[in-house]
Amino acid sequence: MLLGLLALVAIGGVVAFLLWGDDDAAEPPPVTGTVTAGEERSFTVADDGEWDLVVEVPAGLLVIDARGVDGFDPVVTLVGDDGRELARNDDRSSQQQERYGGGTFDALIAQEVPAAGRYRIVVTGFAGQGGAGQVSFPVVGG
Repeated sequence: MLLGLLALVAIGGVVAFLLWGDDDAAEPPPVTGTVTAGEERSFTVADDGEWDLVVEVPAGLLVIDARGVDGFDPVVTLVGDDGRELARNDDRSSQQQERYGGGTFDALIAQEVPAAGRYRIVVTGFAGQGGAGQVSFPVVGG
């Protein structure tokens, strides 16, 4: 009887966890991979959240073009393997629009990467806004 009661309590605990989840659970790991010029990835950012992509790139110019859909205003950040922020952009300049297209509220980073290696790209929404979009890499190692 005691064994049956313990089993019932254990099952109830599992069901409660599945229904309500663990609010302190870690964020899912970032997507990882090598990117090449012309590649695109879709992203979704939760309210007050971020989307991460860890990439392997060669030394040289790296262009990261983040475009929101349905009014989403992306902010893109490039972080070195050492955790240091290398560049951040919220709204692209008129020169960037002329060269790469996109809207004023889309984000674009054109950064010389000093060495081949791993870099982290983080997309957030302006003022904590959530939304979706595309990130592309018009130039990688150029």
